[in-house]
Amino acid sequence: MSDDRTAETTVVSRSPVLGTVVQVSVTAGDRVAVGDTLVVTESMKMEYAVSAEVSGRVRRVEVAVGAQVAVGDPLVSVTAGEVPVAGEEAADPGVDPAQDADPPQAVDPATPVAEPGLRPELAEVLD
Repeated sequence: MSDDRTAETTVVSRSPVLGTVVQVSVTAGDRVAVGDTLVVTESMKMEYAVSAEVSGRVRRVEVAVGAQVAVGDPLVSVTAGEVPVAGEEAADPGVDPAQDADPPQAVDPATPVAEPGLRPELAEVLD
């Protein structure tokens, strides 16, 4: 899953194996974050997920489901950079989001607190 970085800060994700494209998870124009699955290839009954190495916008998809690919063939090009979604405003770097947060509330120590991932009604059982 090597990449080529160009002057335009576009990263080209390449096929890690000789195989067949079994899934294309993105289309040109999609926003992606680091780690998002772009393409899945299959070789010798094993699947290989090719993930985004940068956050940004998909510039080009080079393959389709069923395509045969060799090691190093380009799969997807992603132009790096944070791109706001339509209707969202870019974050103002001079504003601290923590200033808008509600102050912490006092908690009665006698109130049972559920552990993360535990349904609140089961917290009493553990006490």
